[in-house]
Amino acid sequence: MNGEPRFVSSSSLALADNSSPQGCNRAWWYKYVQHAEDEQTEAQRKGIELHAEIERYLETGIASLSPLAQAGRHMMPDPVRYDLNGKPDLHVELDLVPVMPDGSSGLHLAPVRADGLPFVGWIDVLHERGINKGYGDITQTIDPPGTVEVIDWKRVKDAKYAKRDRELLELIQMVGYGKYVFATRPHAKRVRLSHGYFPQKGPRPFKTSVLADSATIDAKWEHANRVARSIREAAKETNPDRVPANTRACFRYGKDCPFRKDCTAGMHNSLADLLGETAADELLVQIRRPQPPPGVQMTLVQTTTEGALSGILGDPTPTGPSLTAEALAEQEMAARDPALFAVYQNILAYGKGMVCLGGEAAAAYARMKNIQAPEAGFAGSGDLGKWTITKRAQFDGLLGEIPKYFNLPVIAPVTAPAAPAAAAPPPAASGTATPVQVAAPPPAATPAVTGALPDLLPPDAPPQTKPVTTPPAEAPIVTVAIPTTPEQAQAMNAAAIAATTAQADAAPRARRGRPKKNQNQPTVGGTAAASTPVQAAETQASTGDDNAQTVVYVNAVPSCKSESLWPKVYELLHALGAKTGSPADDPRLADPESKMGYGRWKATLAAYMVEAGIPPGHWTLDNAYGDLAQAAVEAYRELALNGDIIMVWGTR
Repeated sequence: MNGEPRFVSSSSLALADNSSPQGCNRAWWYKYVQHAEDEQTEAQRKGIELHAEIERYLETGIASLSPLAQAGRHMMPDPVRYDLNGKPDLHVELDLVPVMPDGSSGLHLAPVRADGLPFVGWIDVLHERGINKGYGDITQTIDPPGTVEVIDWKRVKDAKYAKRDRELLELIQMVGYGKYVFATRPHAKRVRLSHGYFPQKGPRPFKTSVLADSATIDAKWEHANRVARSIREAAKETNPDRVPANTRACFRYGKDCPFRKDCTAGMHNSLADLLGETAADELLVQIRRPQPPPGVQMTLVQTTTEGALSGILGDPTPTGPSLTAEALAEQEMAARDPALFAVYQNILAYGKGMVCLGGEAAAAYARMKNIQAPEAGFAGSGDLGKWTITKRAQFDGLLGEIPKYFNLPVIAPVTAPAAPAAAAPPPAASGTATPVQVAAPPPAATPAVTGALPDLLPPDAPPQTKPVTTPPAEAPIVTVAIPTTPEQAQAMNAAAIAATTAQADAAPRARRGRPKKNQNQPTVGGTAAASTPVQAAETQASTGDDNAQTVVYVNAVPSCKSESLWPKVYELLHALGAKTGSPADDPRLADPESKMGYGRWKATLAAYMVEAGIPPGHWTLDNAYGDLAQAAVEAYRELALNGDIIMVWGTR
């Protein structure tokens, strides 16, 4: 970097934005100047996987999607189509920086800049089809002429983290995409900025969106210019303490800032509440200096000025470990509410995050940490983030519920820390400084374990009239299983399914699923003859019968070896396209006025598939949705009615 950034991205600008609750200019310095380690989180990894799924679908039309992605198909544009010149009508993962003819980056030609720095990144989806697909307001389905839409996919833990329509205009990322549209498409009159949200819990995937003109985008981009200027200034610094920090971001996205262990901003924030701004500054300067030899204690010396810290002196008398700022802040928390602090430490020790706090509970927590409680309370984190408590007494109850709800062992209680041993100071002479002694809090009692709290447990918890336990899992009853991905379908174990079915048959209770086999029916080669065509086909497959029938499983998985039918479907599709002279050998791209236009290709393809037939064997047609799947299903239904094949349908 050499004191001058070469470029900026939406993520770097957002990280450096001190006006945002999650942004911090100093955090930007640690990441991009010092190159401090910032590990990829599990949520980020899963988000990348979701993006890859959608990208593959939009580019190929193959709907091999996970259940979460499949649930958002209603808001995904149709897969890319090409005109006769090979020009796509939809762009996926569009680079904001042009690529030169020799394959190198055209960074110097970047169309969008923030305070003169090239703005880099990739747009998930960009198109000019004029269709606002999947938006909640049906009156905005058709966009005005000259509208270009950009979409960014977001995988979130909860729908409550989604941005509302107008809030998208406050995001540097989306405004930057809008700048790109107007800079590269002079004919564009409006840009539609959209977020496609995939919540892990809550409602099904949904879309938020807003229309904006170039004047609105230009005005909003001024904020990005200001942030970019702050980045230029931060890049020149060699001392992070001189880079402005945002202490609101010390705990962001439900966890500590990854650079907090190296940064004095959060430490200064806590000490300033305790000692005052000047004293906190002096203490932190001393902490950053080399530590004294072992056995030399650091003591705080108070002057005659009430509450001020005049200096830090080394006592040559070996008296024990040093009193660090971290220990001092922890003791201060324990002194304000010893019982609450002990419970708080116990909850953190489980590693399940922290509950949401509101009302009296939020006020008690704020008093313990000597901070002001926000009106909305404190957001939760981790697995406990879906719980909310509002009463001070519920802290003890929460500690009793965690082991039962998560099936965890009860851990040894963590009590409030005691002050380190120190020699009694000599009497102070008149006018001299007096050492400050931090009193140790009384030992905290082990928190009482109470019963279930009706307003504490999440909605999916067991009934509250009895202790929260994890019920033993029942053996599944398997007939025709429904896969979630093709990989899972291929990995299913036929022997395990047969064993489970036999176990379920032996149960004396009524059940759903495959009927019991007749023990008196004749056997073929030592195997009971199947009572249905599907069982007969599976029996033939398992015994290696060369005369096995042709069975097609639509959205279902057989308990025997099978192959996907999709490659043959696409083979026939392109063969038909070649015969009819369709663009890219794909009849779906045929001219509307041709024989394949206006959806006529579906009936033609179905007839072509009937004529081609299917070789003997077990074939799966998973994710059978959409026009292409409809044509295939219609063809194979006709073959089944003619008695040529057997069709098995999976239902949910």
